[in-house]
Amino acid sequence: MYARANVKEAVEWLSREKFDAVIIGHRFPAEEKYALAVEAKEKPNTH
Repeated sequence: MYARANVKEAVEWLSREKFDAVIIGHRFPAEEKYALAVEAKEKPNTH
């Protein structure tokens, strides 16, 4: 489990790491939650 404090960090992490699930916390604004969800969905899990 990894925690990120901002969307930029989270997107960078998603591009580097293999993951099974992404949980987006309540502190992110709705538009940032959406951006993270799109990034996670579009990333092929090829590591």
